[in-house]
Amino acid sequence: MKKQEQTRPTLIFIHGMRGNHHGLIYVARQLRDRYNVLVPDIPGSGKRPELQNKTNEGYADWLHQYIADQHLAQKPIIIGHSMGSIISSNFIRKYPNDIDSRVIYLAPVFRTRKAKKQSIRRYKLVYFCLGILLPTSWAYKFESSHFLSYVISHFLTVDKTQQKKIDDIHYRYSGRFSTHKSFIADVKIAMCETTWLTDKKNTLVVFGKGDKLTSYKYASERCKKYNATFKLLEGTGHFLNYERPAEVANIIDDFITNN
Repeated sequence: MKKQEQTRPTLIFIHGMRGNHHGLIYVARQLRDRYNVLVPDIPGSGKRPELQNKTNEGYADWLHQYIADQHLAQKPIIIGHSMGSIISSNFIRKYPNDIDSRVIYLAPVFRTRKAKKQSIRRYKLVYFCLGILLPTSWAYKFESSHFLSYVISHFLTVDKTQQKKIDDIHYRYSGRFSTHKSFIADVKIAMCETTWLTDKKNTLVVFGKGDKLTSYKYASERCKKYNATFKLLEGTGHFLNYERPAEVANIIDDFITNN
């Protein structure tokens, strides 16, 4: 980071499961002229080595050390997407003084108690099939396969005019994780945990109305309870980072500028 850039706010993007930094590049590029932008791969994804303790607490410790290693002139603003929002919110619970007073979540995962119980049951089924029933090498091939990328891409894409583009991104970049064990650990977090909000931070939540992982109405209720700013985007869903990157970036910029 150049010295003349040290006075600009720093944004740290945290991506979600089966992805790497490429998933958030499309939003980050829109902001790099005004901010220092960091988009790391989380441990076990891309070229990052795996964590020994791949849990919410382990991720929190990793992010704490990552921020310390950057030697920033001011506290960064964290922007988490999907599972990255779960990781970010749990990091904030453990290290609230590491970051700026503002925090941003893109398509965060919120779960009612009933939904969490259902998701835990689904995780146990996934764990049985991939963690016990299949040999490790077969499970890894499936978890990192183009087929699984295709299924996820088609399930979560709302703007079908962009389906081919999103498929191509997933084919090239998703599923690049280090080991089968790393993937299963992330599945546990993504399926069994939730994004925590706190009124001790000035929070922005950007949500796609067609998000299939969380009801936008429930997300709105959670934001209202914790005085978080809630921005709902029509015609998009969980992949708002692909489908509406410029619009998402503008919302982020406006929030930071006006707060």
